[in-house]
Amino acid sequence: MREKLPQKVNTASERITELRSFEVTRREGPSDHDWLRSSCGKKLCGRGSRCTLSRETGEPECRCLEACKPSYVPVCGSDGRFYENHCELYRAACLLKKKIVIAHSKDCFLKGSVVATCPRRAGSREAQ
Repeated sequence: MREKLPQKVNTASERITELRSFEVTRREGPSDHDWLRSSCGKKLCGRGSRCTLSRETGEPECRCLEACKPSYVPVCGSDGRFYENHCELYRAACLLKKKIVIAHSKDCFLKGSVVATCPRRAGSREAQ
């Protein structure tokens, strides 16, 4: 027996409209699992850290970066230390659980190959 063919053939424009409405329905419709609860979609992490899912609970949590991309753009931290780049400074702040901000961006080193300790800012606790 022959199957009946559909009476109406959709035009390309009608098909695109159907696909768009399907996409909206699919995004807004109910889901089998609560993906928002267990994702990092709404978790904001500070500099030097990123969101990962906890191995124990499956919940999103902020963890310090394991490493930064290699890049030599020296900065001095408010802690008086020299860092190879912004990422390393913020990573150190995360690992140490301290607030460290950039004190100087280019004046962290002596002219030549010797790296100097960063100058202390006037008025800071470390300078007193």
